[in-house]
Amino acid sequence: MKIGTDRMAKLINDLLSLARMENANVQVIKSPFNISEVIGEVILSMEALAKERGLSFSQSIEPGIIINSEMEIVKKIFMILFDNAIKYSDANGKISVSLRRDKHRVLCSVQNRGKTIAEEDLPKIFDRFYRADPSRTAENGGYGLGLAIAKASIERLGGNIYVENTPRGLTTFTFILGDS
Repeated sequence: MKIGTDRMAKLINDLLSLARMENANVQVIKSPFNISEVIGEVILSMEALAKERGLSFSQSIEPGIIINSEMEIVKKIFMILFDNAIKYSDANGKISVSLRRDKHRVLCSVQNRGKTIAEEDLPKIFDRFYRADPSRTAENGGYGLGLAIAKASIERLGGNIYVENTPRGLTTFTFILGDS
């Protein structure tokens, strides 16, 4: 009973989060923060979960990147992408995280090796309730809201998010934020 209640609470919270990000009347309050430190903290908080699944990871985090944005929203976006990388990695696979400045933009990528997303699914991967793999259900893979929340959130901050596959079985999610 408690598991069902917890899942329902998570679904409601995810729907509320998505509605907030899509509501143009809700003001985003930006302030400067060190995104390098925030990404590092999230990795540390989720490292045990990755190791539990036998995953290793590498990181290339450019230190001291200060951006003017909404820290909690950026943190949530990264958590969604890192959590998905953990869920969709091959057993004993590897996750790679990179964060770098490119002129007046910041690029953050999360890459994992696993079953890649089919080309026909790529345009729909950020749609709410969409799951590219029909075998994943709410019990083992969420409700298909995480990437929709990430997309709505990054767009709300004036950024962009995209996904790409490589022929070697790597999937990379990248979000880009401007300096303003």
